[in-house]
Amino acid sequence: MSDFPGYPNVLLSFAQLQQLARDNSASWVAALSNVKAVYLQTDLKTGKHYVGSASGNSNGLWQRWVQYANGDHTGGDCDLKKLVKEKNKEYIEENFQYSILEIFDTRVDFDNIISPREEFWKQALDSRKHGYNNN
Repeated sequence: MSDFPGYPNVLLSFAQLQQLARDNSASWVAALSNVKAVYLQTDLKTGKHYVGSASGNSNGLWQRWVQYANGDHTGGDCDLKKLVKEKNKEYIEENFQYSILEIFDTRVDFDNIISPREEFWKQALDSRKHGYNNN
């Protein structure tokens, strides 16, 4: 993959996400490991969204997205687990894309800053009613 394009320009297919996880590209690792974030997964087949956050202090957004790329693809979300059970994980691999809605310094508090912003984006994108967020 090419060098990290800047946070506002991140738009990855699942295959690209897996490629990044395999390549461990220094510019991507550095950029995504050093921020917490609210991110968006878009189901390109249905238009449904999932808004999530990467709020851990260990490797930030990089850690979360590598888990998606190398794991069960759901991050533990109930609706995404249901989707994988009904359609299989290949559905996510073929139809999902990943982007960043907001980034935060790694020292920012989840409860007071990130969680309210994640909630804002869930409301703005109506991802509970018309997406995969059930919380």
